[in-house]
Amino acid sequence: MRTYLYLIWTLLIYGVGLLLAPLEPNFGVSDSSAWLWTISAAMGVAGLMLAYTVARPAPSIGQSTAFSISQASVRANWIAAFGLLCTIVDRYVIRGAGFDFDFFAARDILENTQPSPIGLIGAVTGALSCFALSLTVARALSEGPLTRKDWLASGVILLTYVGISMGIGSRSTLLVSVVSTMFSVVWLRRAFGRPMHLSYWAVGLAILTGVATISAGLMLERLEQMGLDPFLSIEFSGYAYTVRPSDGAMAWLNAQGEAAPLWVAGFSLLQYVFHGFYEFCLLTQETLSTHTGGATTFWLPLKFLGMLGISGTPIDLEAISGWREGIFTSFLGPLYLDFAGWLPVASFLLFFTLGVPAAHLRRDRLAMLPYCSVLCALCVLFPIVNLLDSASGAYPLVASLFVPWLGRRRAKGDLTRHAPSAAV
Repeated sequence: MRTYLYLIWTLLIYGVGLLLAPLEPNFGVSDSSAWLWTISAAMGVAGLMLAYTVARPAPSIGQSTAFSISQASVRANWIAAFGLLCTIVDRYVIRGAGFDFDFFAARDILENTQPSPIGLIGAVTGALSCFALSLTVARALSEGPLTRKDWLASGVILLTYVGISMGIGSRSTLLVSVVSTMFSVVWLRRAFGRPMHLSYWAVGLAILTGVATISAGLMLERLEQMGLDPFLSIEFSGYAYTVRPSDGAMAWLNAQGEAAPLWVAGFSLLQYVFHGFYEFCLLTQETLSTHTGGATTFWLPLKFLGMLGISGTPIDLEAISGWREGIFTSFLGPLYLDFAGWLPVASFLLFFTLGVPAAHLRRDRLAMLPYCSVLCALCVLFPIVNLLDSASGAYPLVASLFVPWLGRRRAKGDLTRHAPSAAV
């Protein structure tokens, strides 16, 4: 799974979309900001490519570190179920969030209360839910047909994980889960020589359409809770701060009659996808009062160090002049807040580091499949959001590193080694 190819295609498609989307920026985009974004993105691609060049593994895995995909899948599901239970107890029992899908009330409660130790355990272990279905697919391709119980358990775990996130109006977990699972299934079928029939692509298209519909529905629900007109949202929302619909797009939306609110919610997805680039350009044209030196992008490792009593001076992001907290600035925005003019170098080194473990994915090294799937999601969502700066991306990435350990055993042979190694 050459993740740099996904990043390259994402950037190319995104660039074409920027030119064709019926959107207009609300401020002048400086050439220096646009070039900084482009060069830094290219340096990220270069870092990934170099990682695949220098970190190629041996063609097979030693018996002393044999990996069982079946063992990993079963253990991951049990631990994920435990993590989801911890999350539910922490969020709805200990911290008092409601079950009524009142997004703003739930977010206020969660923002004003600290997660309990149970919640922190649930956040990490529950993130294994992101891989429930993909590990089951890998298990089925390795071992043969599984029972309905196996498929049902994986599906329920994944849907529960997504549902908990959607309970506070978040779409990021849904996107990460869907994108990572789809990439895993496509890679696995190719690696095991199984054809991708037209029906599979049709299902994939239906899933993506469903994700877009759900996202639009969540947007409408949020607007209803705020008492805002959908048309006002695409002109005065957080997304519309930097980019607005073109005059032609507004005229077309106004002509849609009763269906207009749904089309407007769909149009807001365009703003959701493309506003990150403009937010980044605006950010780099501002004079920031300080830079955070890695504390923004690497908040999760620092959080774990803080639990051990090792922590530096806390940084209040809302107090930084020029930084709009809670607004997506593509993958590169938080990295710029961290390292300023060193952004291209930071992008290269970060993606090189992320790419080294991913280069070890092969048919006989399925232990790295979950990690690679999250990295693919990170690459696809690169123009929109920095998943390392988001709980929906950071926790699954950390959880994926435990999968090799969950499936590790000392045994002769391995269930995933029925055929010669095949690098894809």
